[in-house]
Amino acid sequence: MGSPPHSNHSRESSTSRFSSSLKPVGSTQILPNEDGSAARKKGRKIPKDWEVIEEEGLLYEQDNQRKIPRRCYVLAFVLGFFILFSLFSLILLAAAKPQKPKINMKSIKFETLGVQAGSDTTGVSTYMITTNSTVKFTFRNTASFFGVHVTSTPLHLSYSQLTIGSGSVS
Repeated sequence: MGSPPHSNHSRESSTSRFSSSLKPVGSTQILPNEDGSAARKKGRKIPKDWEVIEEEGLLYEQDNQRKIPRRCYVLAFVLGFFILFSLFSLILLAAAKPQKPKINMKSIKFETLGVQAGSDTTGVSTYMITTNSTVKFTFRNTASFFGVHVTSTPLHLSYSQLTIGSGSVS
């Protein structure tokens, strides 16, 4: 039993890539391992449009392209780190910026106000003012990141740069 007969219409699929039977008449055959210079040395003339295409060379050219050096990657990493760190620091600084609270005075009510004559510790005669008052106000913390600690502070009551009373808020 021999090989099956081949018809003319299946010739393209069964022929080799390097077969010269499909080439135009008058062309020379180029072997796959020969480049143009070896064929010229043997005395064969190769048409310019039939030069050998080095497909493997195209693959090697991608490997031979200049790659980025490792120190550029290190420099890019350090630069990126400082940029991200600076951005994070600016966000934290903006969130931690001290905000002034908003205080609205609702009312001040004086329950007692008394003026008396007396003397101080050195024996000089003075007038004394006694007062009992209530202050109502609203306090709003505008800072969203930190809370506010409110404590009692001393209170000084003055009239025309003269301190007329002092005490503490209870």
